[in-house]
Amino acid sequence: MKSELDELAASLTSVLGASCFFLTTRHEQAVAELDAARFEERALREYYNAFNETNDEAVGRAMLDGVRFLRAALSHVGADAVVLLRIG
Repeated sequence: MKSELDELAASLTSVLGASCFFLTTRHEQAVAELDAARFEERALREYYNAFNETNDEAVGRAMLDGVRFLRAALSHVGADAVVLLRIG
């Protein structure tokens, strides 16, 4: 997730000890790809569990909620607004 604010994101990541990303107008095209109807809760759960070597039965719904959140957040990005995504 590259943006013109990568240096600031790296500084925040260092200071906060959490991964930080800025979503800007560069990421607006992802809105169409983040349609929750394109994702299956079961597939998201299986991917997460395989990637993290765990067996969390509820994680698929949480990941689907994350897709919906990212789509909603990106719909507010513009010339005067960015999204700060903090993970951790």
